[in-house]
Amino acid sequence: MLCAMSSRICAVIVLALAAGHCAVAQEPAKAEGKTETVRVSGRIVSPAGIPILSRNVVFRRLMGARLKDSTVSTDKDGRFVFDAELRAEYEVRLELSKTTSTGIGTFVIADGSAFALGDMVMETPAEESPFLRFAGPVKVDGTAGKRSAHGSARNASGGSIAALYFDCGTVASHFCGNGTVHILLGDGSEVKPPRLKDQVQSSHPIISDSKTAAGWLADYDGCCQSYPLSMKLVIYRVGKAQCEFTGDGRGIFGWHFLKDGKQVAFNQDFTHGTSYPHYELRNVENCGLLDMQDGDADKPPAWVSEFDGGEEN
Repeated sequence: MLCAMSSRICAVIVLALAAGHCAVAQEPAKAEGKTETVRVSGRIVSPAGIPILSRNVVFRRLMGARLKDSTVSTDKDGRFVFDAELRAEYEVRLELSKTTSTGIGTFVIADGSAFALGDMVMETPAEESPFLRFAGPVKVDGTAGKRSAHGSARNASGGSIAALYFDCGTVASHFCGNGTVHILLGDGSEVKPPRLKDQVQSSHPIISDSKTAAGWLADYDGCCQSYPLSMKLVIYRVGKAQCEFTGDGRGIFGWHFLKDGKQVAFNQDFTHGTSYPHYELRNVENCGLLDMQDGDADKPPAWVSEFDGGEEN
């Protein structure tokens, strides 16, 4: 189960991911055999608002071990458009040259027909690498929880979760996940959960099928590896306090929702040496422990077997 994540993430809309993880991901939702998509758009400009044209924007689909890059270019107005799969996690970056790039973000979108990143300002501080700053506005259109003409939300909870992303902040990086976590609700509102104490970045965001919960891994610097390690699983629930899980205190190497978002499972292990995994099954409603397992059993429960069964549907 041990492996290293290939990237750090900048903006997860969900925009986010980080080096040092190997997590089970959810497959995008499908209807009538066809993958559902959402139109992702944005605009790259200079600090003076001048469009930056003919620059390649790379979308990397991060689903388990399968990585897929798609490249689009900015037009004369600095705009780009990309059709992303709903519920798939993407890392996004801007090519600066044939050999260098800077992170834009990582995102997951669970609802809506269009996801607008708004303006992203490319700044180049003296003697430093360029980075992108979100000027926005960032929004999701066409969601089930969108407000009606009378101004009331269709979703009684105030809006289900439509998208989640991590911005890059003001850090120049090929990959980045050290910015703010942003959660966009279907009624148009936005939530910014606080960064945890000593946390250096966020990674691997997932939105539950019910769109009432979303989660990500909180990564920390450690004494024994050169990359940040996921030490906490954070679960945001619409209208409720968030859950924070640390398990047995080791690194978290995989997690996913079960039962339409009512439960969450994660596994932990040593970063080096002999594998001896720890698994936990948690109730999302009250954050309580439902089941756990240490080591590999001959006949593990179904929720543990899913960690070795590929990507979750």
